[in-house]
Amino acid sequence: LEGVFLHRERLMFVCSPQSPLAARTGVTLDELGRFPFIWREKGTQTLEIVKRWLRENAPADFPRQTLSLANMEAAKRIVEEGYGVTIIPATASWREIDAGLLKRLDVKNFDLTVDYGLFSTKGRILSRAVEAFLETLCAIGIFTHSDNLRTRMTRRRKGAR
Repeated sequence: LEGVFLHRERLMFVCSPQSPLAARTGVTLDELGRFPFIWREKGTQTLEIVKRWLRENAPADFPRQTLSLANMEAAKRIVEEGYGVTIIPATASWREIDAGLLKRLDVKNFDLTVDYGLFSTKGRILSRAVEAFLETLCAIGIFTHSDNLRTRMTRRRKGAR
């Protein structure tokens, strides 16, 4: 396999704008521990990174109440309705934050990111459909490191590895 680094995504704690936490300029994990924590998507890289960070940084009894949901959209909706807090990628929350449906929480010492990459069989020629799809993704501008993908695709077209 060969891989190319595509994107670094910042994670953030969010709550409902009606939550008592929303009015705070800074929040500690002890304070967050009093609110239900919404876990998302079992088996994902993001979940494992969040769990590891919480094990290393949160009080032993954090979180005191939890709810596990199958996907991020469900987690955002339940937090919007005022039930607890969750951690989601920044790009997944822009619409809701801009619309006033979610509030980003400034949590002391919380600076967590997740890295994403694209892996393929080494030396394999990508189909035209795959190349067109990847070009479209690069053109949208959602990747922090889309130039890495463009460089890789250019090298493949020229026959270099």
